[in-house]
Amino acid sequence: MCDSLLLSKFRIISIDRPGFGASEYYSALHLQQQADAVNGLLNKIKNTKPMYLIGHSYGGPLVTLLAADHPEMVSAIVILAGAIDPTLEPKEKWRKLLLSYPIKSKLSLNMQQSNAELWYLKTDLIILKEKLPLISCPVYVLHAENDMLVNFKNVDYIKTKFTNAQVNIMTFKKGNHFIPTNKRKEIVKLLSTFKLTN
Repeated sequence: MCDSLLLSKFRIISIDRPGFGASEYYSALHLQQQADAVNGLLNKIKNTKPMYLIGHSYGGPLVTLLAADHPEMVSAIVILAGAIDPTLEPKEKWRKLLLSYPIKSKLSLNMQQSNAELWYLKTDLIILKEKLPLISCPVYVLHAENDMLVNFKNVDYIKTKFTNAQVNIMTFKKGNHFIPTNKRKEIVKLLSTFKLTN
């Protein structure tokens, strides 16, 4: 999302979540552990400017948890096709098989990490549910109706459960799960409206 317009207005920092990208690989972490790790970084880079957190897919619940745990730090969150409702997570009991050897050893490190996170996610979202009323910053939700990976009904869940936040919804008929690419213009237009000062 490093658009030239946004770069001219904001300092943009893209984070490799633990175990992905250029970060060190180790056993997959639960959502709370990841939020705590990211918060350590946010505390190091924060300044007097507003802080906007944007999360796609798994990043959706991650920025949600950060906003709940640290309302004083977060000015707004943007949830792009985020999985928030634990009841909408598919059971996928086969994932547990991929956590054990010898099957696990046949998977790439990224696949091992991703599989474990998704296996943990339903339980992590149940825990997150209790914290949703703590979110007080504006929340922007963008989701495509034809998303085949994260159920579109997450939008209704967010409307209902984010009881103390101003929730702003933008939906698309098409765009599937990969709206950061497929709806880039719309997302950039939204982000460009964010304020530079508190």
